[in-house]
Amino acid sequence: MGKRKLAQILIWQVGADERQAKKQLADSIFQLLQSGKLAFDAAALQFSNDRASYSNGGVLPLVSVGEYDAVFEQAAFGLTKPGQLSPAFETAHGWHILKLLEIVPAPKADDENAANELRQRVMNTDRAEIAKKNFLRSVMQKMKFQESVINKTDLWRFTDSAVRNGKTTGLSVNNNTVLFSIGKEQTLVENWVMYNRAAGIVNTSAYAARYDAYMLQSANSYYREHLAEFEPAFKEQLQEFKDANLLFAAMEKEVWSKAANDSVALQKHYQQHRQQYTWANGAKALMITATDSLAAERYKKQLLQQPTEWKAIAANMQEQIIADSARFELTQLPALNGASYSNGFCTPLQHNDMDNSYSFVYIFQLMPGGDIRQFEDAKGWVINDYQQVLEKQWIDSLRKKYPVKVNDAVWQTLLRNNK
Repeated sequence: MGKRKLAQILIWQVGADERQAKKQLADSIFQLLQSGKLAFDAAALQFSNDRASYSNGGVLPLVSVGEYDAVFEQAAFGLTKPGQLSPAFETAHGWHILKLLEIVPAPKADDENAANELRQRVMNTDRAEIAKKNFLRSVMQKMKFQESVINKTDLWRFTDSAVRNGKTTGLSVNNNTVLFSIGKEQTLVENWVMYNRAAGIVNTSAYAARYDAYMLQSANSYYREHLAEFEPAFKEQLQEFKDANLLFAAMEKEVWSKAANDSVALQKHYQQHRQQYTWANGAKALMITATDSLAAERYKKQLLQQPTEWKAIAANMQEQIIADSARFELTQLPALNGASYSNGFCTPLQHNDMDNSYSFVYIFQLMPGGDIRQFEDAKGWVINDYQQVLEKQWIDSLRKKYPVKVNDAVWQTLLRNNK
């Protein structure tokens, strides 16, 4: 399945009373993106509440299976072509719009660069094949490979008759005769017959060479399936992978899911630490994106005349305008090249080269820093902080349940020996 390189626009989920409005905003953004009237990176900068990605075009770290909730992953891995957009969908964090940037396949030999392709061609030469056979013969002893003593002439005759579905009686071998064993696994005459029947081989003179190849092939399959038994480095790597999966599952159960889904605990944590979640200097502002400069100027003119009617004005121009009102910190607003914000101030039109759209900001009211954020505004930080609390509690409980005792004398000896 590989991984996905994605960009996202996240509209934070606020109170239930605003859910429909945020959905409509997300749907409007999607329609403009889909029509090509708005570039994704411009929309992310303008509307996304994902602070980790909005300034970078919404680009996320590579997404793998098992990292996000099921709804998000279903949307992410449902995208099949770079540039494809997902319609707005809802998770516990709000409304998401995803854009597929790249499908990163799972590592494969045929996906390597030219140097590795050259190496592969070398590996396919006769010399490489001889080296492979010699290697397999060397490890067959480690596998406890043991060939049975049988009458090969009878085996060839039995094979020839069995492949042709002919008479197989009166010989010293039958379908249940053991040809060889590898570890605890036995290979029977029946398996060998099926190997030849699948290839359509009915030439007695070819059986001897094919038998040797069949033993090597069987040894190779066993080696690959039991690689951890023969290669310590791979065994360690495999164990690390298993441990990582166990840790991930434990963290998901004990920390991540609890923090995201326990709304009562999140509210309690917020109330206990609300002084930590404060606003920096900012403003209640309106962010506007227009499909062209004429639409932007038209909306701007009407807005300055009737700022309280911004929603109705935008509704009348819904195919040309996206407007979103919220409280923003000043660092989220466009720089003014020496000028300063004030109530009723409109920033100059800004042209977005990516999609030829135009945007500007209208300031309703400047807001001093230090105000405590409402829970909905601080939810992302609250979840993150509460996850850390749960993780510490979980680790402390594990330490009590499984106490670690250190032999101080041995420990001091190790310290002295490593100086």
